[in-house]
Amino acid sequence: MIFLCEVCGTEFEAIRHAKYCPNCRVGAYRANNTQKQRERRADKNYISKKINFVPVTKKCLYCGKEFECLHPSQKYCSDECHKKRNSEWAMNKAHEGKVRICPICNNELPKFKDKYCSKKCSNRANAIRRGECQDHGLLTKQCVVCGKEFQTFKSRKITCSDECSRHNKSVRPTTSEENRQKYLKKHPNARRKEDIIREAQEKKEIKRANYEKWLAQKEVEWAENRAKKEAQKQANIAYWLEYEAEHECCVCGKKFIANYPLTKYCSDTCKRRNYKVRDTRHRYKNITVDRGITLPKLAKRDHNQCQICGLFVDWNDYIKTDKTTICGDMYPSIDHITPISLGGLHSWSNVQLAHRGCNTRKNNKYVG
Repeated sequence: MIFLCEVCGTEFEAIRHAKYCPNCRVGAYRANNTQKQRERRADKNYISKKINFVPVTKKCLYCGKEFECLHPSQKYCSDECHKKRNSEWAMNKAHEGKVRICPICNNELPKFKDKYCSKKCSNRANAIRRGECQDHGLLTKQCVVCGKEFQTFKSRKITCSDECSRHNKSVRPTTSEENRQKYLKKHPNARRKEDIIREAQEKKEIKRANYEKWLAQKEVEWAENRAKKEAQKQANIAYWLEYEAEHECCVCGKKFIANYPLTKYCSDTCKRRNYKVRDTRHRYKNITVDRGITLPKLAKRDHNQCQICGLFVDWNDYIKTDKTTICGDMYPSIDHITPISLGGLHSWSNVQLAHRGCNTRKNNKYVG
């Protein structure tokens, strides 16, 4: 059968009735589902419609409060009322058919009371258990602060209210020393322990005092040493600022005046030359070196001809200034056939004459 797509309007074949072509089917279904979800969120009574329930106003079986619910079997307005009702039911079930009596006032216990009918009876039972009152009766006493008579279950209570208790604590002197003396009379061995503790504290105080005295002495010594070091440092700085002496250059042998005793070179040129020699020594440290190889001898052997490109070298291709000499690409140089970095030797069989430019372009490659 041929149908017309509702989205794109194209005709398509299908076995049964269909609204969308295969290309639009997934997007259309997804859009419809999204639209239905939005409508369900907007409709507050969707859940009741889904369950086929209508909101009903009921009365809570525990607190009597009216509330709206969707489920017809709901009986309580909240979880708290439900839990309380369950606890009451469990208590009644446990004491079902029993008459329970308070052991203090002999009255019948109300619901949800397990042992005593009230907080007052509970406090009285605790006082009897501690031995503060007898015969389940109240004690009549006189307040030590205001002189007023009051009744209490506690035999040790001496004030009628919290205000009188605070006033009594602020006025009455401390009784810690009296209690300590009473304890020492009952326990004679405790006095020896106190003596040991006191002796240990005295030793600790003496040790602390000695340490503080030693620390004060050391601080004075340290301050003097710091002052001496600072004065010596300033004297050294003044000495080196005024230092002038005649030195001899270790490269060219020229004498010069230096402002520092460890100065070895008369100029930067000699310094660079010495560093270059030292670097060359480091390169040739672990290989056999023929000290007789020089540039004039090598040029005479190779007839002043570059062994890389075959052209003659130019001995005049350089510019000399006051401080240095700049050589051109045609100036002769010593080239190692097998580079030293690849294991070659500095010997007559491994050296050849080459232009500086050719030698630089060759780098550390082997040219057969």
